[in-house]
Amino acid sequence: MAPSPEMAAVADQLVDAARMQFGPSPLPYADAARWMIRHHLLSLSDIFPAFRAALSPFVHNDGRSAVLLHVHGPIPTYIPISVWLVEAYPYVPPLVYLSPPSGTAVADKHPFVDPSGTVFSHYNLSWTFPSSNLVDLVRDLSVLFAVHPPLVASYDLKDDVVAKILRDLDAGKADTERLLTTQTEMRRRHEVLECLIKQMIGEVEEAEEQLQTAATNVDVMESWVRESRRKNDVLNGEVDADDVFGACDEPSQRLMESTAADMAAEDAMYALDCALRERRVPVDGYLRSVRELAREQFFFRFASRRVCEAREVERPGVGSARPAVVAK
Repeated sequence: MAPSPEMAAVADQLVDAARMQFGPSPLPYADAARWMIRHHLLSLSDIFPAFRAALSPFVHNDGRSAVLLHVHGPIPTYIPISVWLVEAYPYVPPLVYLSPPSGTAVADKHPFVDPSGTVFSHYNLSWTFPSSNLVDLVRDLSVLFAVHPPLVASYDLKDDVVAKILRDLDAGKADTERLLTTQTEMRRRHEVLECLIKQMIGEVEEAEEQLQTAATNVDVMESWVRESRRKNDVLNGEVDADDVFGACDEPSQRLMESTAADMAAEDAMYALDCALRERRVPVDGYLRSVRELAREQFFFRFASRRVCEAREVERPGVGSARPAVVAK
């Protein structure tokens, strides 16, 4: 794989001893070492193309400042590092620092990284010229950091995660309280609806009673109207043929009414049978109506039988199922 153009340009600048924008001073590397440094840079870019090189100002621990070659990028274990080639490079090892991404920090008491991010690896401490190089350094750090990860989540990130969890808990609590409030309101409305339903049932029952009373009053009024019409017809000389004959006594009147009701029930059941055969009434309606008619017919026949038995007691041998009638 060919080295990146950026790395090649920096290596050429090193060889040509180009002056950079950081000042008129030449690069602080020995002329005899520049070709080896160029080879190290191009080899690193060839094996690890994610690394980039630049000329950057660097301040030593003793306060001295210089423009040094700076190589940075992620090693294969995705740990970003910065490698500074000091003035005596490649005779001495480079300085290696971690570049923690946002939200991470150097692990406490790491065996190869101090709190400032400076890396002290076995390879770096046993640097040997001319066999040691940047490619082997990156490979050694990859193996080292795979076994001992140097980065952990920073406390700020942990605080953010805890704060987010607390916010989610508060939001969940608010949702729960809102649902509980809704549940309480739904129960209250359910109780109100039950009260309204009971009230409506009571009103329906009262209306049915009033309807029954009105129906009874209508029957009474109709009977009065019929009686009034009959009397009026008698006064006017117009007599209905049905009013010519009547029962001679009260038992005969009851027997005549019971017999008429019995025959009317029989005619009604016959009409229901015809309607059922013609499929003009449903079966359940037919059965319900027949049961009601049969029950009424039973009471009518029982009343007729009681009248006949009473007659037999009063006049033995004269009892008859036929009512005694006379001309009016």
